[in-house]
Amino acid sequence: MPLATQVLSKWPATAAHSVCTRERPRSAAAKNTVRGSIRHPVRQQRRCRIPLAALRGTAPVVDIPDQEAALPCLRDCHHFINLTNGIEALPVFAELELPYSFVRIQSTMCEQQRFEHLINEVDANLLMHLALGHCCLVWDYGSRNKKQGASRAQWYGIEFIRHVLNRVWWHNMTSEVYLRGYRVTPVFDQHINAFHNSTRKRVKYFRQYIPPCRTGPRLYSVYRATTHDDDANFYRELVRQSHTGPSRALPMAGDRRSFPEQHALLAGPLQDSVEQLGFKLFLRNKISRST
Repeated sequence: MPLATQVLSKWPATAAHSVCTRERPRSAAAKNTVRGSIRHPVRQQRRCRIPLAALRGTAPVVDIPDQEAALPCLRDCHHFINLTNGIEALPVFAELELPYSFVRIQSTMCEQQRFEHLINEVDANLLMHLALGHCCLVWDYGSRNKKQGASRAQWYGIEFIRHVLNRVWWHNMTSEVYLRGYRVTPVFDQHINAFHNSTRKRVKYFRQYIPPCRTGPRLYSVYRATTHDDDANFYRELVRQSHTGPSRALPMAGDRRSFPEQHALLAGPLQDSVEQLGFKLFLRNKISRST
């Protein structure tokens, strides 16, 4: 009997296994493999893509009952203009004298399903207001769907952000997500599970500021169709006029309202106020795939 065999036969099985492991080290691919699945976030995201072509079919509207608290008036909401098409709403804010902030939720990230990049680009100001329980409205103009006017960043990206906050902040494992009639909750969960630790820590940081009474994010969007898509000069000049010149230099969003009319618009029901401005309020994903 060879000497190596005699020595190994006298050792315990665990010791013999460790010797064999040292003599035949596992490859790099084997080290990253656990029960047949490769621990690689990029590859995991590639396996859990949502077929966007399927979302363009026809299906009945899935009505999801809203369990949110009563919506505040337009004046009590926190407003965020989504770059870039949302800049077109600046004349509305100038007329109503409403404060606002900028945020960038890219439709391209939704199309490419780079959801971790989308979450990392969410502004800290928006996350703080959501953690404090404030009602946040994201204003945007859609370019592809002329009938509805909702951009992909709203009916796709904001839905994913809401789902991440429900899972990470409130540990709500029963919330469901529908995109134009399709249930995409398992797919969204796979993307969340593939997040890097740095992304999770960034989102979890704001959880400490949540009041005890809050049970979910109050994140909604306001939208309408645009006719200035890819018109970089239009958006650039509009921003410059609103931040470097007098507000009266901005083009008016409509006929100037009297003080009682403006007060009623700011203090009235949110849904009615948004519609009077020519926009639509997007609360939950109830748009059918035929739109």
